[in-house]
Amino acid sequence: MQPEQSQDSIRAFFKQRNQNNNISQPNQAVSINIENRRNGMKSNLNNFEINQYIQQSEESDQYTSSSSMSSKSIDSEDQQYLEEVDEKKEEINKLMLYIKISEQIEDYDIMCEYVRSLVNISERIKYYYFDQNQRNWAQSAFHMAANKRRVAIRAIHQYEHMQERQKDIKAQKTIQWYREQIENELKEICLEAIQMTDSQLKTINLIKMNKDQFDVEAYLFFNKMKGDFYRYYGEVLEDIDLKENTYKAEQAYQEAWKFVSDKNNLNDQIKQMGQNINKSDVIRISIGLNYSVFLYEMQNNLQKAYDIASKTFEMTVQDREILDFEEEYYKDCIAPIQILRENIQMWEAQLEIINQEKQNNEIQ
Repeated sequence: MQPEQSQDSIRAFFKQRNQNNNISQPNQAVSINIENRRNGMKSNLNNFEINQYIQQSEESDQYTSSSSMSSKSIDSEDQQYLEEVDEKKEEINKLMLYIKISEQIEDYDIMCEYVRSLVNISERIKYYYFDQNQRNWAQSAFHMAANKRRVAIRAIHQYEHMQERQKDIKAQKTIQWYREQIENELKEICLEAIQMTDSQLKTINLIKMNKDQFDVEAYLFFNKMKGDFYRYYGEVLEDIDLKENTYKAEQAYQEAWKFVSDKNNLNDQIKQMGQNINKSDVIRISIGLNYSVFLYEMQNNLQKAYDIASKTFEMTVQDREILDFEEEYYKDCIAPIQILRENIQMWEAQLEIINQEKQNNEIQ
């Protein structure tokens, strides 16, 4: 990105922030008026629209009161769980509607606010955790809110370097203050996303222990998400805090990789959940890709990153020769497979250079 582009990115970012928060001076406190925006959205949605959405959700089976547990055997505790979820059915569907509208208008901060409300509901009901639809939207909210800050921070870093060369001390302090504000916002978003994954994983493990039922897809999803947000968090940490953060990210990625690297075990788990076996490839690719990127970017472990990426790619290619891929799963695989292939080629070239340098040094 050129310096001019960096400046445009910064101006656009802060212009939008100032408009959202009615801020006219750069040194005024940045505070998002979530409550007003939330109430404004609610007032603009009449009961007909809400009821229409709920009806559509029921017809398309987007909402399932028993989504968090199998209905193999219903005891009194299970019945209580189903009744508690059913009581919250309308509230859950309203929140999902608000989340989707927030995404459509690209208001990711308010989108996260509605996800928080959804998390609060799940934490009050013993065996309730997000179904596939809900967790995809929750991840999207936190990811987009975090990515907005990550892009801005990168642009500001480039602008900072330019001001350093020009030795403009006043401008440097102003830019540093802006960067620190955004970094703090990113940290809050990441920590909240991590807390959400811990809460969801706690419920999944509780069901596994008490009900002998294990949703491996949700378990892998939240472990990968946990690793991702520790990785984003690490982008703005000082060296003294980075070591512990990197360790926690690796733990989450390793837990997910342990499952997906054993192809037969993962396929068996997917089958037991009554889900399409092709899903295992989508899950494996996303985990293998993100884990390998973490190893390369955060741990500078080129060899291990290459090994993880290569194994992921090889297992996916083998499955494609055996399985009849349905179009919806194939489409989900295209983009990450392409990135995976590009990373493998790049890392392979870097390893060749390193090995060649070692050979040259040995000869000398």
